Amino acid sequence: MKKNSLLIPFIGIVASFNLVQPDIATALERSEISALAKQYTVLIDGEETGSGAIIDKDGDTYTVLTNWHVVDTPGKYQIVTPDREKYQVVYNQIRYIPETDVAIVKFNSNKNYAVAELGNSDEIVEGNTIYLGAYPDPFPGVPQRIYLFFSTEVNGKLSEAEQGYTLLFNKPGIPGTSGGPLVDNNGRIVGINSKASWERSTGSSFGLGIPLQLYTRQKKNLSPPTGIAPQEDFVSIGKKKAREKDYRGAIEQYNRALELDANNRDAYLQRSLAYWNLKDYQSAQEDLDLILQKNPNDTVAYMARGEVFAERQEYQKALSDLDRALKLNPDLEAIVYSARGNVYARMQEYQKALSDLDRALKLNPDNEIAYSNRCLVYAQGLQQWEKAITDCNEAIWIEPNFAQAYLNRGLAYAVGGDNQKALADLNEAIRLDPNLFPIYLTRSFVYINLKEYEKALADVNKAIEVNPSFYRVDLAYLNRSNIYFNLEEYKKALADANKAIELNPNDYRAYVNRSGIYFNLEEYKKALADANKAIELNPNDYRAYVNRSGIYSLLEDYDKVLTDANKMVSLIPDRPDGYFSRGLFYHRQKNYQLALAEYQQALTKDEKYTPAIGNIGLIKYEQGKTEAAIQQWQSVLVIDREKAAAQMATAVALYAQGNRSRAFRIAQSALRIDKEFADLEYLKKNLWGKKLIADAQKLLEEPQMKQFISSLDNKPENK
Repeated sequence: MKKNSLLIPFIGIVASFNLVQPDIATALERSEISALAKQYTVLIDGEETGSGAIIDKDGDTYTVLTNWHVVDTPGKYQIVTPDREKYQVVYNQIRYIPETDVAIVKFNSNKNYAVAELGNSDEIVEGNTIYLGAYPDPFPGVPQRIYLFFSTEVNGKLSEAEQGYTLLFNKPGIPGTSGGPLVDNNGRIVGINSKASWERSTGSSFGLGIPLQLYTRQKKNLSPPTGIAPQEDFVSIGKKKAREKDYRGAIEQYNRALELDANNRDAYLQRSLAYWNLKDYQSAQEDLDLILQKNPNDTVAYMARGEVFAERQEYQKALSDLDRALKLNPDLEAIVYSARGNVYARMQEYQKALSDLDRALKLNPDNEIAYSNRCLVYAQGLQQWEKAITDCNEAIWIEPNFAQAYLNRGLAYAVGGDNQKALADLNEAIRLDPNLFPIYLTRSFVYINLKEYEKALADVNKAIEVNPSFYRVDLAYLNRSNIYFNLEEYKKALADANKAIELNPNDYRAYVNRSGIYFNLEEYKKALADANKAIELNPNDYRAYVNRSGIYSLLEDYDKVLTDANKMVSLIPDRPDGYFSRGLFYHRQKNYQLALAEYQQALTKDEKYTPAIGNIGLIKYEQGKTEAAIQQWQSVLVIDREKAAAQMATAVALYAQGNRSRAFRIAQSALRIDKEFADLEYLKKNLWGKKLIADAQKLLEEPQMKQFISSLDNKPENK
């Protein structure tokens, strides 16, 4: 027996059947049948993979019916029940029916699991609708084994066939569904899903099953798995290597399988998945193209190729393939909607993404992948942190070892401002899957928030090391550019930003970052050009307007500052930046009443927004309210004691009040942080008024201060 191959040759036998007969009456709704089947369908994992159904219980011992080819390789196996509990299997207790692809597997549990009602496969006739419940193997876009439910139509029944595959139906299962229960319209088991067949001359695919009555009539012949040497099967060996993450080794095995049979669809499909895991999307697509050339109705190949197109950012092609898969097999709608929602999220069409993911979860409320994807949409796209975290909590509750869900929840915590929880989730994601490179990129973002730039740099370098050829390597360069920016290594930051744009010239975020770098390099025209390009690519990006308003301010184009500030407020009214920019506009016009109103509005959005607190102090000083001004600057220093602007302003005010020694000490502390605060022109650009500038000039002309500034001028730079 050639085991665990999805396909076996199937030539010229369909024509002998009388295929179409009336359906028998449906006793249950499809959703009710699925719910029944889900209660007794189990996942089988180990040396081989497949599914099964609980058919008996004796005390604490449960019996699972499956295919022999799912468990015929000796080794360790476990049963995963619908509640995600895992039970080890004692291999020598497995029994199988010789010359038939049927086996039973036992496990022990004191929990109460549903036992399937057994139907009568003899009553199934051609034209009847039957159903399959199973846990398919992971494939592109579906990284976890989740419960799926399919409907199919019986095409024919053979009087006898190799290994008992006498039941034929029109929709083949997908890898990992072997051993899953075939169910009638009352939710009763009538057979075992076994393999798929492929008619080579037409490219048509069929499903093959074993009628339940074959098991019930021969179960007295069950034998122990002793002295059995499973026939070597290169696809099975390759799948085992792939589960061990030896994808190169897996590809070698699939190549050997294809040398023996150039039409082995399972080998092509598994090889495409191995290429997918190696991020070799071109090779993955070529294998899927070959499958679809042979069988243009292969649903799984369309789904997998849709995911490949999504990774290559060919989003319209991705949507087309996913829509084709859905049209061919509506039973896959829960997975297709989940995958399509992910594509829309990548396209930043977040409402469409949300709509598809909502539909996916309505169809399958236990789909942890859809919850995880929707978490990302809420976090990245819609900035609804609580909903994002709730969805990822649900995904993790369903599958506690789902690394992607921890990654997405970590991102949600990070963008929501809870860096410590973000760090904990990202560390757990790395423990579960240290080769999932986006974790390192996301954790570097968290370290940036925590101002732990060296750790951030190590993580972004690790992301490249883990997978130096991944298709979105531009994101690594973009993040590293941001790290170098925070380390004030602007030339390195610029080089990485340029590389990110070279790799992906349509990523607006790279232009936002580079505009900030040019701003700090005082190349304002280039900064403005990049901010404009970012807004052209994404007119709703808040940060681009923040950058551009700052550039317009330095270029003294204040009307445009106000326009951009208004846009910021309209985009995200709960952030302080837009109100602060409007305050700057009125501040420069010396319209202090309106400026104060805008600064206060900014503080209603973030009471610790130090730029607004400090600028209120500048206005109060010009109004002669020195003590009130000092109080504002002291409030800044409570939040951030290293704010040079607040220190220097406080020193000037204290000097004007006659507190010289304290003024000198605080001024020197400020200048150690940033000696530009000894430059009166720099102070004017930062909206220091005439009164404060005049008092600052007096302080800076003091011999003690001149001597201190001279020592700073002679001190070598550390950067």
